[in-house]
Amino acid sequence: MAPNYLLRFLISTFCLLGGAVATAQAQASLQGRPAQTTLRASLQRAITMAGVCGNAYDEAQRTRDIQDLDSVQARFIGRATGWWNTTYDTQEDSIHFARTYRNTHRIHTTDSLVIVQGAVFEFIRDRGATTSNADRIRIPGWVLRAWGEKADTVRYFVSANIAYAPGDTLDPIVHDKAQPFEVPDVTRLEARMWLYYRACSYLAADIEALHMGQMRLIANKDRYNDYAATRELFDRIRHFAQFGAPGFAQPNGRQGARRQWVALDCHSKRLLKSRGQDLFDFYSMPISAMKLYTNANTKSFYASGVYGTELLVNTCQNPNLNIFQDHEGPGLFLVEFDNSRSLSIAPNIGVEHTMWGWDEISWFGQQPAAYRADWLRYAHNWLACNDTNVFLQMPGQREQSIVDRNNREVKPLYRFNDTQLEKRRIREIWDGMYDNWVPAYAVPGAATASNVAIETDGVVYWVDSTSHTIVGARWDAAAPVPAWVRFSVGEVPNAAGDLRFEFAGSLFYRTLDHRIDYYKYEADTRRWVHYATNGPADVGGNLTFEGSGPFLNRRNYPTIFYRSLKGRLECLRYADSTATWTHEAVRHVRVDNTPGAIVCPTVGLVACISGGNLKAFQRNGSRWQNVSPPNGKGDVRSDLIWSKAAEDGAPDGSIGRFYYCSFTNDIGTTRYDYASGKWDDEGFSTVGVRNAAGDIILKDAAELLYRTTDKHIGSILWGCPQGPARRQGWLQTEYVGVQNCYRGLVRQRDNSLFYIGPQNTVRYLTWEGLKCIPPATTLGRRPLPEDAAAGPSQPARQPDKVE
Repeated sequence: MAPNYLLRFLISTFCLLGGAVATAQAQASLQGRPAQTTLRASLQRAITMAGVCGNAYDEAQRTRDIQDLDSVQARFIGRATGWWNTTYDTQEDSIHFARTYRNTHRIHTTDSLVIVQGAVFEFIRDRGATTSNADRIRIPGWVLRAWGEKADTVRYFVSANIAYAPGDTLDPIVHDKAQPFEVPDVTRLEARMWLYYRACSYLAADIEALHMGQMRLIANKDRYNDYAATRELFDRIRHFAQFGAPGFAQPNGRQGARRQWVALDCHSKRLLKSRGQDLFDFYSMPISAMKLYTNANTKSFYASGVYGTELLVNTCQNPNLNIFQDHEGPGLFLVEFDNSRSLSIAPNIGVEHTMWGWDEISWFGQQPAAYRADWLRYAHNWLACNDTNVFLQMPGQREQSIVDRNNREVKPLYRFNDTQLEKRRIREIWDGMYDNWVPAYAVPGAATASNVAIETDGVVYWVDSTSHTIVGARWDAAAPVPAWVRFSVGEVPNAAGDLRFEFAGSLFYRTLDHRIDYYKYEADTRRWVHYATNGPADVGGNLTFEGSGPFLNRRNYPTIFYRSLKGRLECLRYADSTATWTHEAVRHVRVDNTPGAIVCPTVGLVACISGGNLKAFQRNGSRWQNVSPPNGKGDVRSDLIWSKAAEDGAPDGSIGRFYYCSFTNDIGTTRYDYASGKWDDEGFSTVGVRNAAGDIILKDAAELLYRTTDKHIGSILWGCPQGPARRQGWLQTEYVGVQNCYRGLVRQRDNSLFYIGPQNTVRYLTWEGLKCIPPATTLGRRPLPEDAAAGPSQPARQPDKVE
């Protein structure tokens, strides 16, 4: 037994010694880096203040900027200094670094814990240029010595030797004709010396974080060598942070960085590793909000128009533009309002554009101040809800890009302290004032037994449950104290429900005596005038207008389908020739007495729920032809809706999908092409939510909202979950904090939601309502047909890597 004990002793001793060596190596590899706890605490209060320390601008404005940064208690000042061909020669560069130190020191005077970030960008010269301002900057002796060259050599940087060599097939500009500038090639010694010079000069000016720009472009060639040149560069920068460089008299009087470390980041969703170790301390990403769920110039709860956007998870269709839950972990990520060049067509709602065609900070800067403040709150809370390793870098100061139709660009500066509202909101967010905030409210004094109808943004209508008159409420955003303003729609006390707008100012409803009446708003007299259709007194409900077009821009026509008291599918049609309404029975088919039993996909086509089946009828001359699916499913309970495929790409397309709530509390679907009359060969399928109670509504072509069985508001979005498989499917989410949605869920154009709550109160959840998306939760993994309305237009594939 003794030899066994001896063997165990030797093995354990070897493991301890090996562990000690490994620990020493790990500690050595972490030298020159900040602690993750320090970095996380700083990134939670990050703000972009481009050039606040290094740029030359009005000193009175700079003093105000620095004071305002202190007033909001910022802890990470992003892009405070940087170079983009902006110093002409060695003397100007020296002035630039001296200015950087002077103003960085001013920031640290009031708060020594603040991390101030500089930028070492990927730019060296314009595309096709033969020179750069870098060619006029002398290489200091301490830089030459650090890279093994004679310190007393007098020479200047050579931009031609910093950029990729002519004809190099790995030069990023070779494959990207839109790339407007040349970038350094880190595998070339001159490039490493240039990047080292800029990085260490900033560290000597009390800068403690360095944004290395699009490092994947700089290291595009180096990736084939395990990023060895990049690792060498970063090791020397971190060594400088610890010990400085011989012969370098730093302006801060120190040797190395302020706290002997530097936090490095770059633009990337994927980690850059060498020898298995992450080369960066955190990563930055443009925020790239792009979901266009509003019509252009939506006013809603703001006094002026808004071009809204929403944050996204990976939707499979374009993974390059979807950030959240699609980045590598477990590192820290910072999302920012990046700047580039806006399109001359901005604002444009085309789905191929992010931020309506503006660059990110330009989109933000063009919105009303109140919306900007609310969007910061929304984005901060959305990230806290969905991705705790991603932090929002508040927009503080950055150059915008406004391009006119003649492709002329102006670059106004966005400043967070131009309004007190945004500055105050940033401080409130960072102080945790909205950590548990849910933007759900009640419309004061609104009680109804009917549905809620929405005319335009911020204007809602309902039937007063006591007087049976129609009441409206408008949010007055321009009032000294914004509030709901109620008004009466006529005085006829005969309204029972089924409020439906044909168009703005034309409101139809079901009366107490089972007829259809309507009001029209007269702008000249500013009053609502009551009219009667004089149709038969047999209207049971489910009023539905005939119409066509995508749901964001649908056009209604004066034909109203409804369920009669006898349960038949009937309609009233307005005849222009006689200016009267005529009655018509569509078919002798029974319509189930259930919410959302009738839907009209397009002119001349109507569908309904009948005996738990889906039935469809198409007008053929003066008759209605039965075009129902061969298998009606028998599980269609309520809330039948229609969603067109390629919502924005093909507005005149005829392919779409029916969705409905099933008797098993699921959401069912089937595809139909009304031009060819062809139904989905695979018949009906279900999503798999198992908690749908009703009120299914479209949010856009890829997302449905619904009321859950436990009175929440649920969502299903066609997308990709986390994880290496990233398989397509329905992502199920819920709006946080809504637990009182009883019925009548409707959506207005800015994505605010109205619904009926307890005691028949009218309630609303503003567009800021948060949805938490559980990681890797995907329903209905079997892909729908490629032309499905809410499905992808291409097969599932691994997302491309994003620079």
